[in-house]
Amino acid sequence: MTHLKDLISVIVCTYNQQDTIGRTLDSILSQECHLPFEIIIGEDCSTDNTQETLTRICKEHSNLRLIKNEPEKKQALELLIKEKIENKLPVCFK
Repeated sequence: MTHLKDLISVIVCTYNQQDTIGRTLDSILSQECHLPFEIIIGEDCSTDNTQETLTRICKEHSNLRLIKNEPEKKQALELLIKEKIENKLPVCFK
């Protein structure tokens, strides 16, 4: 069983990156790591097809988590980062 302290969180923030977000996530997913990892994606109200692309990709990978920020409330990702840091959990920003 994986404990949270043995899980690396890679946080990716994105806005209007429909053409590149797939390659970014593929690059992270292809890395070899001695611990299990999750990728948390903060989608910042893109106006292109970034959200749709991410929704499709997230269905294909169980270690991806998509957080869609709401207009005027862009706090979900900030709260998550704060929680990880306060609990001294490993975090990597991309």
